[in-house]
Amino acid sequence: MQKKAKHIDHKTARIYGDIFQDLSDTSFTLKANSYLARTTLRNSWFQGKCCLDAGCGAGIAAVALARIKETRVYAVDFSEHCLAIAHKRLKNFKRCSLLKASVLELPFKDNSFNFINCNGVVHHLADSLNVLTEFYRVLSPYGWLFLGVYGAGGLANEYQINIGRVLSKAIPYTIMKKILPQKQRAQTLDHWYAPIRHTYRETEVIEALKTFRFQNIKRLSSDFYRKPGDCLEKLKLGPDGMYMHFLAQKVISS
Repeated sequence: MQKKAKHIDHKTARIYGDIFQDLSDTSFTLKANSYLARTTLRNSWFQGKCCLDAGCGAGIAAVALARIKETRVYAVDFSEHCLAIAHKRLKNFKRCSLLKASVLELPFKDNSFNFINCNGVVHHLADSLNVLTEFYRVLSPYGWLFLGVYGAGGLANEYQINIGRVLSKAIPYTIMKKILPQKQRAQTLDHWYAPIRHTYRETEVIEALKTFRFQNIKRLSSDFYRKPGDCLEKLKLGPDGMYMHFLAQKVISS
């Protein structure tokens, strides 16, 4: 079982290393510049805070956080390839540290962080939403968790992506990586070849957050990740959309 888990981790790390290797400087900058707006928290709120980017990938969120005055940032990932890519982006930020670690076993003391970013990670974990207990542990009282996960349902998931995952068993990853146009490479490799791909309903995520004692839970919306509007959109994207962002707070009762 442990050997199989390591194989899955290695394959996931390889895919995301390739995806982030392709990310251009222009695309990275655009993503980093707009990242914190998704959280709906003001930039001034982050000032002087200690933040964790859990599953940092290329370091987009870490860079966005590290730019803010007096903010301390820790970025973790289990992929050495991703950490090497993130290091190039973060090497000039003195208040940012990179560590190789699993989000399931974070090497930090309880109540260490005011803010945790975990975007696009949980749905690739075997333990899935159980990771929330670890986030709750290292989050300080009244700190915030920003969580991004795949939504369930819709023709895009049930038809397009699931058929792609069947095709991926017949077409080796190395061949698909070469034949895909660059604009389609990241999304296709992610959706088709990642060993584990969970999807969730909005109510499922909210209930999990409540189970792990989070409060003040909000489903967030943006131009790109908004909830589907009419019936046709819901049929295509699923009732809750293909991607969901949540903000949740650790509140300690007196």
